[in-house]
Amino acid sequence: MAKQIEEKVDSCELVTSRIILKEIQKEVKKTKNASTNILLSPLSLHAVMNMMPAGATGDTLNQMLQFLGCRDIAELNSKFANMAAVLSSNSNGGPDLSFLNGMWVAHTHQLRDSFKELAISLYKIEPKVVDFKLKEEVVKDVNTWAESASRGLIKDILKPDHIKEETKVLLANALYFKGSTYLINITKAGFVMVLRTISDEVRH
Repeated sequence: MAKQIEEKVDSCELVTSRIILKEIQKEVKKTKNASTNILLSPLSLHAVMNMMPAGATGDTLNQMLQFLGCRDIAELNSKFANMAAVLSSNSNGGPDLSFLNGMWVAHTHQLRDSFKELAISLYKIEPKVVDFKLKEEVVKDVNTWAESASRGLIKDILKPDHIKEETKVLLANALYFKGSTYLINITKAGFVMVLRTISDEVRH
């Protein structure tokens, strides 16, 4: 059983690494500056992926849990709580670090009370009910959230054409880091994040 779970976690990490590689390639092509700092957070992707099973049921839930290497929702929530606890314990002279989540849900879909409670208590978010047909309003709200969560560093991340007719839910995560020459080794939460020689402010 342990071997099976480990293999599923590896498949999730493989997807994460491929996405990060594509983002790095895009950033390098865009900036054409070898000295540019790039911070990409696997944790942000995992955070969004953790929120999805929390609102799923049946076969969809089982497949997501298998992919994330967890036996049930309780184990998944426990892992996320451990990660969040590590990220919030940076007040002893460490870097300035914040980790925020956002969620926008179509007004045509009813959220279960249990999911709302979990979103508020664990993910620290109040799901917003929106009409995705009003694209400009949704885009403005999401971009305002992103700018605030990134302390003014991320602006206009969402465009109206990003919202499709089939869009029912938008999930977001913002990681803010400000520090210099830090090595962060996080093992209690089941992952390792290394940040070296990063100066000024960076965000993801």
